[in-house]
Amino acid sequence: MIVTAILDKNIQNELNYLRSKYFPPERNYLDAHITLFHACPDRFLREIKEIYSVEKAFDFRLINPFFLGFGFAVEVDSIELRDIYLNLRNKFYDSLTAQDQRDKKLHVTIQNKVSGRDAKADFSKFKSTWCEINGSILGLSFYEYLGGPWRKIEDFYFG
Repeated sequence: MIVTAILDKNIQNELNYLRSKYFPPERNYLDAHITLFHACPDRFLREIKEIYSVEKAFDFRLINPFFLGFGFAVEVDSIELRDIYLNLRNKFYDSLTAQDQRDKKLHVTIQNKVSGRDAKADFSKFKSTWCEINGSILGLSFYEYLGGPWRKIEDFYFG
């Protein structure tokens, strides 16, 4: 099960627009997202809902664009989201895949799976015009991976 943050509609729309501009169209079948975990056990859903039943929505910032090699992303700045991520990673560490056990920089991928040359050129343009974006995180979404596309299992809104 994949776990992502639910973004407010305004920032979701803006990030989807950026992905439509930079992501290869044949591979852009997901909305922009902040992935916390890529492969969690199903029991995560129930336990996360219990742990965060009183959590309130909170603000975050998208701050630094960074290069991925075959695309680029923007770093997420949010103490609250980082705390949720670290708390869940520590609590469920033994149930996670090696990929999810490693610490990561929370981010939104704007471009991926293009040639290194195209990625460098697009990243240079993107970075030169980048301004921080503020938004809100409203909860967590749970998905099943279908070999490319995702199937939504449930949205869990804070508060």
